[in-house]
Amino acid sequence: MSKPVYFPPGQQIGNNEIVELRHSHDLSAVYEIEDAKGEHFALKVHHHTKDLPMEERRKNVARLRREYDVLRIFQGLACFPEVYDLNFHGGDAVLLMELLQVIELPEDGRRNGRRLRGRRGDRMHTRTARIASYLSWATPNLR
Repeated sequence: MSKPVYFPPGQQIGNNEIVELRHSHDLSAVYEIEDAKGEHFALKVHHHTKDLPMEERRKNVARLRREYDVLRIFQGLACFPEVYDLNFHGGDAVLLMELLQVIELPEDGRRNGRRLRGRRGDRMHTRTARIASYLSWATPNLR
């Protein structure tokens, strides 16, 4: 690959600084960032490399655009993160959004006696299940 795929902690992205890599898969990543005021946000990135075919890049950008559009539709509902901006940085498509709090699942996968979805030891956003169900319903309807 022509450049490092993931941003290291401390790297500046505009006026924001990467705090940590929260999740990554292939060329997609979610980072916790801190702005100049000390506020923390989530930055979802579809990284672009010279080795990535343009058709694949277009699909990644379109997927991020659909996610942005869906989250804008549900803006203001308590079970969805606020989205602030969709843009590009150095060829990478980036989505700036509210940083959701996470909970650690107990080893037995239960909380308050109820079985939680997900694998043991996964970190899970407090609103992920609801978001996933709405996105699976809404995303195919966006064109």
